[in-house]
Amino acid sequence: MTSEPRPNVSTTATSRGPAPSGANYAPDADVHILDRIAVLYRYRRIGIAVFVLTSAAIMIQGYSNVQYFRAQGRLLIENERATEVPGITPGGEPFYEDPEP
Repeated sequence: MTSEPRPNVSTTATSRGPAPSGANYAPDADVHILDRIAVLYRYRRIGIAVFVLTSAAIMIQGYSNVQYFRAQGRLLIENERATEVPGITPGGEPFYEDPEP
């Protein structure tokens, strides 16, 4: 396979004006998945360092925060004589009273 020299894109673009997108660019070969993995392998130390530092920062923040919980409840106590129960109260009685205290 013979490789032909590619024209310098920067000199070509400046002599004729701005080049249209993709006009003079032809990739020599397809990018393989192993090429991508090789880049990840090359920068593995930086990636591991970022992961460890981020995890440590999140753990420090999580364990140093003071947990603050707040609960609220309401209790309504009404006088039983003031409560009118429709259908149970006969005629003139405006309230329901339990027969046993």
